Amino acid sequence: MTQRDALLERLRAGAGSGDGALRQAMAAGEDDRALAAALVEHVAAEPPTLARAEPEPARRTSGPPVAAADASFLSRLGAGGREVSQIDDLDTLFGVLEGGSLAQRRAAALRIEARIDSGELAPEELERVEHALSAPRDPDVAWEVLRARAALPGAAGRDARNEHDAFEALVSRLGDRVRGFWEEDRPREPLSEIGAEDLATLALRARELPDAIAVHVAAVLEGTDGLSDLGARVRLASVFRSAADPRLVPALVALVTDRSPELAREAVRALGRIDDPRVRPVLVRALERSADPVTRALAAGALGLGGDARGLGLLRTMIDTGDRQAQRAAVEGIVEIATMEDVERLTRLLARADLGLSTHTVRALGRIGDGRAVGPLRARAAQDPPPAVQSEIEAALRSITAQMELRGEGAPPEATGAGITGKKAALRAPERAGLGTRLLSGLDVFFGRLWLTFGAIDRALAAFESAAARRPGWALPHAAIALAQVRRGRPAPALAAFRRALSSDRAYIEAHSRVVRMLARTFLRRAEEMERSGRRDVALGLLEEVVALDLRRVEEPVRFEIARRAERLRAEVTT
Repeated sequence: MTQRDALLERLRAGAGSGDGALRQAMAAGEDDRALAAALVEHVAAEPPTLARAEPEPARRTSGPPVAAADASFLSRLGAGGREVSQIDDLDTLFGVLEGGSLAQRRAAALRIEARIDSGELAPEELERVEHALSAPRDPDVAWEVLRARAALPGAAGRDARNEHDAFEALVSRLGDRVRGFWEEDRPREPLSEIGAEDLATLALRARELPDAIAVHVAAVLEGTDGLSDLGARVRLASVFRSAADPRLVPALVALVTDRSPELAREAVRALGRIDDPRVRPVLVRALERSADPVTRALAAGALGLGGDARGLGLLRTMIDTGDRQAQRAAVEGIVEIATMEDVERLTRLLARADLGLSTHTVRALGRIGDGRAVGPLRARAAQDPPPAVQSEIEAALRSITAQMELRGEGAPPEATGAGITGKKAALRAPERAGLGTRLLSGLDVFFGRLWLTFGAIDRALAAFESAAARRPGWALPHAAIALAQVRRGRPAPALAAFRRALSSDRAYIEAHSRVVRMLARTFLRRAEEMERSGRRDVALGLLEEVVALDLRRVEEPVRFEIARRAERLRAEVTT
């Protein structure tokens, strides 16, 4: 890289407080405006001193994604653990397609397509695939699902292939108009002349568009076509939000710093859905430097789509204290990076009349995959919400069910019996952890233990759940719930409670012999059940999750069997 290139790159990326060598070389002091002016002057002069300037700190533009701590099967899938492309079990692939991250859902759809193309699936398995692919999907995975559907034999595959033929005919007509627009100076921009349905079709299949049309879309987004006004550009960016086409990255990057907040917001949304190394540094700068709080919230969410949860704290603060617009953007942003700690925070928003807030709240609860959200979601569905919210609730319940099954927790409980106490606890707004709250939580735990001594497990669970609702970050009541569920003979809900306890205070759980021993035995027994039912991937995920813990206080036979079984399953599922 030449000195001039290095200067231009620094001008584009900006300089941080750690760029002491650069400021000294520019003799600019601490004033950012003086540094910018000095950089511009040196671009023209191409000074020899710049080559010795300190490089931009890596923390600003590179480094591994900062993901939320989670050792579960889904969290590790494709991120140092098992690869989706290695999974053959259809039930596991269906679960990942429903409850995985964006990258996992896309990979699962492509893996299902590969399984169809292999010709190894029996007719009844193809029927199950067709049913799974017919469920409503979010636009972010529509292209991959369309590919899988087109690979199916019979009427379902034929319909999908006919849709592709119609798309190619649309592209052919549009290509002629685009060429005429640029070569013959046509008076109208071609994309503005096609209907909304055709435009959405182009966006969903953007990665199949010819380069000429992709370049034209980028030109309209940037406003260099000479005809499109701001409103048209914002609408086009909104339609192409889920296009995931790397060819649009340069145009979208330019919009992130546009003076129009509407364009910047749509550009950030679209960039988060594109798997391209150029995207993440831009989103990090938008999160750190944007003056628009909505853009910052959306940038945090866009980073979350790629597994980078650095903006989670900001989003939580905006949900709790922000105004209506900022809160709506924060809920949209937290969808992919919310954790079990956020269930209480989000269930409080379910009753809001704001349609956008409700849909994103429901979607976030579905992505978390915590069974405690099932009761509130079903209660919201019973209130006859708008169709858009109802559809999101159905998708969220499918996602929660899939994730619970992939974690070995089984299907969510019906909203009866113990499920009702869980629902009431989840719906209550948590109080601040002041002295009074700590005292009340401690009393709940005391009375829960008292009920256990009399064998009243349901009453004990209700008391423990009340304590957990008051202080979600306190591991003790979650551990007490897990032990009570084990005593009741229900290992699946015990797993969920153990996981919440670990996310609250892992060191506390690992340091208590009784708790960590019961945890290890519960995970082992559940893994045995999953293996017997043929779900070897799920069984291995459970064992690898518990292997990651400090098991020094666990009995040696149990530790030995966990390690032995994990090693055997690992060899079996990777061959």
